[in-house]
Amino acid sequence: MTPAGSSTVFSDELARAADAASYAAGGYEDRDYRIAGHRIRVRLAGPPTLQRLLSALDHLRVAQAGEPELVVAVCEIDGEMPHGPWQNAVLAGGAVRGDLPHGGFFLAHDGALTVFDRARAAGYYWQERGLWNRRHPLYPLSPILGDWLGARGVYLVPAAAVGNERGSVLLAGAPGSGKSHAMHACVRGGLRYIGDDACLLDAGETTLLRSVYRTTHASRRTLDLMQHLAPLSAGADWTSAGGYETIFLDDHAPAALMTEAPLSAIGIVEQFSGPRSRVRAATSGDALAALAPWALRNVPGAGQPMLEQLARVVGATPAVHLECGTDPAGIATAVEGLL
Repeated sequence: MTPAGSSTVFSDELARAADAASYAAGGYEDRDYRIAGHRIRVRLAGPPTLQRLLSALDHLRVAQAGEPELVVAVCEIDGEMPHGPWQNAVLAGGAVRGDLPHGGFFLAHDGALTVFDRARAAGYYWQERGLWNRRHPLYPLSPILGDWLGARGVYLVPAAAVGNERGSVLLAGAPGSGKSHAMHACVRGGLRYIGDDACLLDAGETTLLRSVYRTTHASRRTLDLMQHLAPLSAGADWTSAGGYETIFLDDHAPAALMTEAPLSAIGIVEQFSGPRSRVRAATSGDALAALAPWALRNVPGAGQPMLEQLARVVGATPAVHLECGTDPAGIATAVEGLL
């Protein structure tokens, strides 16, 4: 569905809608972040509670200086969402998703709207007033960041990552495979974390894993086996739909977080019923199958270029099946052996 008027008019309408929300809120509050070496500015327009949407990015915040490469407006509105092609699109699986005719995409679901105008490097996230109380969108900027960074060879992947001064291990696997559990076990064993739910794979001359969000998550099983984590929970407001507790781990252990490290190995996380953890060889095909489907699904603009880059990185990186036992110390030992 093509919006009325030219792409320039449509882009101007998006900007005006964001400015109107800013005016109603008393102006923008600008925040700059350095993400994978790129300066990104987020313009908040709404009540102080809206700032919580950016809490996961606090460790990457920098002082404002110069022009940003990407600007994202984050707005809370009381009334109708901005007009656009999403209003006439078909609702599928509780969400509306589509491409903009001049480059970019839109996502509309459950009281929130994300639009990325690729030609202008401008992103927009609108949410209805009070959305936080109904559903907490922990990473609302992920679709925009994933698309924009992916065009620059930096890929947002739904994986955990841990490491030390020697390098890092990407912990891949399907949702619910135990990546967060393995990450917490590694940190408890002395390694540092780069990311939990997501991290950035920078496919440059030297492949790096880079931090994007500082939050970590813990299931009931993880909290039972690593009871030191329970008091660190951010509380019920941050509990995910799957019942995972959110933890700002670096608030309690600042040295536990590292922002980047060279990629040394890929561990395909699997659960094992015994106490001991085991490592067995994996093929590059195994590793790609554990990583690519979820990475491609989560980034609206992803496609063949991203798949080819992931295949190249995976093909050049040692991979193992990481069978995680019930003893957290054994998981950390197994992963450290890959560095």
